[in-house]
Amino acid sequence: MRDKALLELRPELGLATVNSTEIEAFQNVTLRPILKIQNKLTAKLLSSSEHFTKIIAKADLSDIKAYHKAVSDFITSNLVFKNRLIGVVIALMTEDELDFYLAHSSELNKRILTMQIQRFVDNRDYSF
Repeated sequence: MRDKALLELRPELGLATVNSTEIEAFQNVTLRPILKIQNKLTAKLLSSSEHFTKIIAKADLSDIKAYHKAVSDFITSNLVFKNRLIGVVIALMTEDELDFYLAHSSELNKRILTMQIQRFVDNRDYSF
């Protein structure tokens, strides 16, 4: 029942998975839709972080590379925040997806964080 409800919440992104590896297919079918659903939540987590707002106050928001580096450095150096982002994604997985995630967590964590950092950069109009 929970799994069905979770799957019904997800947007259909229409990404091809025909020639994809299992990891790539999981990324496109599971991770990307979850990140899309959770976008406002994760943005709020980032913008409400006092440590990040101090870092970003020193950065040039118009310089995409500088902003990307600031976001990336913050997330990779802040274990609590990094785990919070991953938890926000895991929370919306079905049991079968969680089993797959647990078997490939190292690779999938990298992908989750890479995609999430890019989302933050692409949507850098948050109020800080």
